[in-house]
Amino acid sequence: MHRPAHLQADPIPWLLERENPSARYLTLRYLLDRPEEDAEVAATRAAILGAEPAASILAAQWPQGYWVKPDRGYSPKYRATVWQLLFLAQLGAPPEARIRRACEFVWIHSRGADGLFAPHQRPALRDLGLLNGALIWALAHFGYAADPRMERLVGALTALPLSRLLSPEAVPAVVWLLRGLQSLPQVPPSLASFCHRALDFLADCLPPPADSLWWSLTFPLTDVIDVVEVVGVLLGQRRDDPRVAATLERVWERQERGRWPLERAPGKTWGTFGNVGEANKWVTIRVLRMVGLAHGRPHGQKETRTQEG
Repeated sequence: MHRPAHLQADPIPWLLERENPSARYLTLRYLLDRPEEDAEVAATRAAILGAEPAASILAAQWPQGYWVKPDRGYSPKYRATVWQLLFLAQLGAPPEARIRRACEFVWIHSRGADGLFAPHQRPALRDLGLLNGALIWALAHFGYAADPRMERLVGALTALPLSRLLSPEAVPAVVWLLRGLQSLPQVPPSLASFCHRALDFLADCLPPPADSLWWSLTFPLTDVIDVVEVVGVLLGQRRDDPRVAATLERVWERQERGRWPLERAPGKTWGTFGNVGEANKWVTIRVLRMVGLAHGRPHGQKETRTQEG
């Protein structure tokens, strides 16, 4: 795969600024490859919950572990419970007591009779795929990858006609399902065929047209994704695909002095994730992690196989 041109400027000092412990933690951990047990990494991660936007998210939580109301936690969008778990996981938050209460609330209240997470009683397949993929990833991030409930949840996915998701309007669901399954120790053989076909399908979607909303760099990811995420889930097994390389090259060319802007963000969230149109630390980290997975770490760091944070 062709290596993109060099960074126009070094973003690492900016990303390591202490007023944003989330970006600092993600940089230490995933761009500089510092181990989780490193004292500075651990202290920085612990500080995430006391800083914005995690502090505002947690301030809106009810003591029982939910947000807004004690139901399935999907609605209202971006303010209810399941979205907060997804946001906190993307910030790199640690699984402390308040977050564990939220995880347990979701395990108990957000699943239907079939064992799958569901936004309401009669969800579309696309919504089921997206929600379950996203929550598998978030719950794995918070330490539930080996939980027996996770095994049962993944088993319940096999009853869905997942091949019907391989269509342009369901790309976010496909991406989240792959991201969630990639975060687990192993994928059941019954889902291996879907994963292989899904990777081929996503590769066929690249590069998207110039006017596609996929080019709008996004944080945090929700039911909306961008090309960085599509390329990210493909790199494990499709990194030599020229379509992946061409997409990565176009993302790389959009840097401004080694930084990438936030171009799209969910509305009506408890916390704020930056101003649209301005350089954004989380977006920049996402791009640099993607490039690191493809080519080896920026500044000569060793490449490692990691989950997204």
